[in-house]
Amino acid sequence: MIKAAATAFALSAVVTGVGGVMSPANATSPAEGHCEGHNSSENKKVEIGYETTKLKLKPGMLICVKAGNFNSGKVVVPESGYYHQNFAYNKKGKKLGISYYVIYKACKY
Repeated sequence: MIKAAATAFALSAVVTGVGGVMSPANATSPAEGHCEGHNSSENKKVEIGYETTKLKLKPGMLICVKAGNFNSGKVVVPESGYYHQNFAYNKKGKKLGISYYVIYKACKY
């Protein structure tokens, strides 16, 4: 019984991102992990080149961030203006650098 409960907890940790496997829950991995509309002329794509795991942007912007084979899904930049990549890690538990981000539109809370 205890072993079954521990296994269930471990599986839920992988699914929900507890322990740094993958979070937030909306992180996705579509074809090659690209953000929705990354090649659309309606959106602005900014290449970063894997050099950082955080961004300083205008608060309220609607963005999607790609790191490794994953993306954040559409997220709103918080009031601080800082977005931290917390959804993609390598096998050693180190955060993957941001490849690019897409700006969809400015929005307000």
